[in-house]
Amino acid sequence: MISIDPFFAMSSYWYEQWYKNNVSPNLSRKQKMDLVKKISELSLREPIFHGGLYYPKEDFPELAPYVSPGISKGEHPITKKEGELTGVQLYAVFMAAAKELGFPTTLGSTYKGKQILPDLPKATKRYIHRKKPEAFEIKKKTKKKIPGIPELGTDAAPSIENRAGCNQVNGKWLDNHNICLLSDGCIQGYTAPIKGIYFYWSKEPTWEVESLGACHVYGDDFYPKGIGTCKSKIEFKFSKKITDPRRMMLQIAGDVMRGKGKKHGIMCTTPNGRPVGCSAHNAVAGNNPVQIKKLYDNIKLEGVKPFRLRK
Repeated sequence: MISIDPFFAMSSYWYEQWYKNNVSPNLSRKQKMDLVKKISELSLREPIFHGGLYYPKEDFPELAPYVSPGISKGEHPITKKEGELTGVQLYAVFMAAAKELGFPTTLGSTYKGKQILPDLPKATKRYIHRKKPEAFEIKKKTKKKIPGIPELGTDAAPSIENRAGCNQVNGKWLDNHNICLLSDGCIQGYTAPIKGIYFYWSKEPTWEVESLGACHVYGDDFYPKGIGTCKSKIEFKFSKKITDPRRMMLQIAGDVMRGKGKKHGIMCTTPNGRPVGCSAHNAVAGNNPVQIKKLYDNIKLEGVKPFRLRK
């Protein structure tokens, strides 16, 4: 294991604090992704973590507005260009931004089991999740659902699981089924997300979409404002003719919410298709693990506004 230069560690730590406090709150996920790619490409050409390298802030417009005016410039030893950003600074920004995006950077600087790049100080080795609402923190401590605090699921697997959460998305809560509806019209209706999917039904046989079924939240471009473009449908097989589609789908949706979806052929996996219990973090309901993995492989959640924040 390579020992970390204390001066490098101290510099990278404070550069990380500068990024987290001054830069990160002002950048979109797309900007962070572009920044990580740009620094990554630079690091393939030059050992930026060694120090002594300087780059013009204009080369990194995402960082330029947050560089203090009047900061002294240094000269790049090869290109002779003057710059306000040091290589170590860019390295620290790269590591912090990559962690925010979910990349396993603390283990990423190894090759065949040997460390090839010095890592950030241990004090900064925290997997940075997107900020969770207060409800998540309280649930994490108590492991109990608290009625007055919204249960909203996660970004990858949105799930409206109590009345407070239903109110937050302007839905209609059904006590007898413990589910939330976003639409309950005389012709058709559909639920709020339940373990990453929604259920729908129609009383109109000529409706262009099948009269009842389910779809993954991120498989429908219209949802939650509407439905009808499902690209990740969950199939059901019914043994008899359905005379009341609404009642049937509410029953199935309620069973899935209570963790009893198996009797309808519905189970839960992680977004990458690994089987898990439906109470697990990021559990996505469905009946085809390959379909779930394909869906999440083809979408980029960093470019998708999470359901719970949609207007």
